Order: sequence, then C-alpha cells, then structure tokens
Amino acid sequence: EETFSSQFGNYSFNIGNNFICWRLKNGSSKANFNEGDIEIGDEVVVYAQIQKFHQDAKDDKPERTILETGETEETTYVVKAKNGEKSEFPIEKPIKLIKLTMKVDVLLGLQWGDEGKGKVVDVLTPRYDIVTRFQGGPNAGHTLEFNGEKYVLRSIPSGIFQGGKINIIGNGVVLDPLLFMKEAKELAQSGHDITERLYISKKAHLILPTHRLLDKANEAAKGKAKIGTTGKGIGPTYTDKISRNGLRVGDILDNFTQKYEALKQRHLEQIASLNLLAVVKGSEAVATDGLEELEQDWMEGIEYLKQFKFIDSEHVVNNLLKEGKSVLCEGAQGSLLDVDFGSYPFVTSSNTVCAGACTGLGIAPNKIGDVFGIFKAYCTRVGAGPFPTELFDETGKKIRDIGH
Repeated sequence: EETFSSQFGNYSFNIGNNFICWRLKNGSSKANFNEGDIEIGDEVVVYAQIQKFHQDAKDDKPERTILETGETEETTYVVKAKNGEKSEFPIEKPIKLIKLTMKVDVLLGLQWGDEGKGKVVDVLTPRYDIVTRFQGGPNAGHTLEFNGEKYVLRSIPSGIFQGGKINIIGNGVVLDPLLFMKEAKELAQSGHDITERLYISKKAHLILPTHRLLDKANEAAKGKAKIGTTGKGIGPTYTDKISRNGLRVGDILDNFTQKYEALKQRHLEQIASLNLLAVVKGSEAVATDGLEELEQDWMEGIEYLKQFKFIDSEHVVNNLLKEGKSVLCEGAQGSLLDVDFGSYPFVTSSNTVCAGACTGLGIAPNKIGDVFGIFKAYCTRVGAGPFPTELFDETGKKIRDIGH
C-alpha cells in the first residue's frame, strides 16, 4: 500500500507500476495534469490506475507488455482557486493506491457431487487465463456442451475448450493414464488438440491397473459394509500416496519399469489376502487373470502421457500469479464427500473443500480469492452412504426425471 499526494502540476504521478489518473466528470481520462486542461469550478474524478507488466530488452530499449490493469475507487473533487491564478485539488487526506495482486478463485460443489459444476465452469472459464484441477480422479466427470457437442471431462480441466488458455492437472489429482489417453484422443478427434495447452504436475500420482483390482477386492472384503466406490482405483491410489508407496507422474522419467513391477507385486499380495477375507464374508474373490492385457493398454497410456509437459505445478502456478495471470481451480465431487469433513467413511479419498486447492496445487491460503459454491434445489448422492431424506415414491422419481 502506497500513499501519494495529488497536488495539481505539470506532471503525472508515476511511482513503480502505479499512477494516478483523472478525468473531468463525463469526460476523458488523463494521466498528466497540464495547466489549462481544467478550470476553477470543474468537478474532477480522481482514481488510481494500476498496471502490472513485464519488461524485456529489445534493441537496447525496454519493451513493456501490460499483463493486468486495475483501478481503485473514484473520488470526485471540485477545483478551487489558489492565489487567484493556478488551480489545485484540495485533498485533506492522501489517496491510497492498493497494489494489484492476483488471486486463485475456486469452484466447489456443496453437496455430494453432481451439482452441475460443469455448466458453471463452462460459463466462468472465459474470464480466466489458467484453469486447474487440484484433487480427485477420473470420477463421473463434468459434462459440458461446446459448439453444440456434448463432452464429459473426467481428468482434464474444463478450460481446454477455450483457445489459448493453460490447463493444469495439479499434484493433488490421481491420474489413470489409460482413461486419460482415451479422453484426450476423443477431444483430438473432435478438433481439440490439447498437447500444447495441458500441463501435468510431476507430483500427481498414477492409478495402476492393480489399483482397480484392489478397489474391487477392498469392497468385496467389506461385505455388506461396502462403501460403494466407483471401482476406478482412486481410493487405493490415495492410500499408496499416504503410505509413501505410490508412483508419480515424474517417476515415468526415471527407472519406471522397476518401480512399477515392485508396486504391482505389492498389490498382488494385498489382493490375495483380501480375497480370502471376501470369501469368508460371502463375496466373490477378485480375479487377476486379465491383468496382462490391462497392463499393455495401460503402458500405452504411459507412452501417450510423455508428449505432455510435466511441471512442478507449485512453482508454475505461483509464477503465473506473479505475472498477473488469473487462475480458476475446478473442484471435483462435493464438500459432503470430503475425506475429513464429509459423511465419513462414505466419502471420497481427497479434500474437496477449498483447502484442498492449497495442497493440491501448492499455493498459500492467502492466495485464495473468490470461492464459488454450487448446489442444486434438491439433493442426490452416489455410493452406499446414508441418505435419510431419500425419496422412493413418485415425487422422488419426478424430481430425478426433471432434474436429469
């Protein structure tokens, strides 16, 4: 915060990247106070215009590119005479300029997911330079309509349809290379080449084929107490992350096959133990016969991933904020499925609340700006968790039919 006086004179108020502007009421703006521009009795609107820019050397002369422009509140002053000749702005208090700092806005679901976040994201994304995902895996996804076509995005941020925007999959996301490849190829077939505009955090964890099998084996071992997961391996992947056994996107670049084989063997041992418990609970054991075929497709997804830019998202996002770029974080699931604050244990495996954006991208809490919470006029939930207000009658059916 800087303090400036606003004495009338034949110069502009330039300090750093900030300068005070003025205009006559209903007139044009000016940055310089030149004698003769205003007369005694005129009403003058004074405000602070703030610009952020980067400066590059070109032919020994600095070249300035404006990144962001903002303005403070306007204040109107009446020009009065001074010594019978010159004019001044009679200011009792100095004008304060608040320097422009970019924030990260977050969009969240406030129920159990399926609130219609995708529709709102589609409206908001044109306002932002960068769109990010910060948690979750390839769940039901966000359904969007773009140029008359319907798309379902499960891992890729929704800003991918807005040309020129950077899209980032953050470190808090768990990524299935096979499902990601299918999703990206579908977009490419419809004319959306995302290879240049999508960045992936090196610290995002990978969902292995055996994670899917583990997911099913865990559910089978719980018997009637099962949670009702999507079966996509999301929970077991987060389990490996917290137990410090997981594979990350960055591991693709260094000795990957050895790391993969070690984790796969660990998973197969766990599945064998869970299958014994499942039989005791009266559930079917999970077969691993088709694993080799799954692995081949999955490894193809790994190779496909290599054409994308792997980044340290915590550095990239914070540097983009310093450059004056605007960032939108796109949440998945809903707040009532948060692993800490949701209806535990019938929850997802990540933090779906606003704090998840801090850990899932690597940004400080004071970098959070506006938070958009989305809910619909009625409640729905997936999975096997408690839902005391569920309607099984014709009213419930009608609400579902109209809503979907």
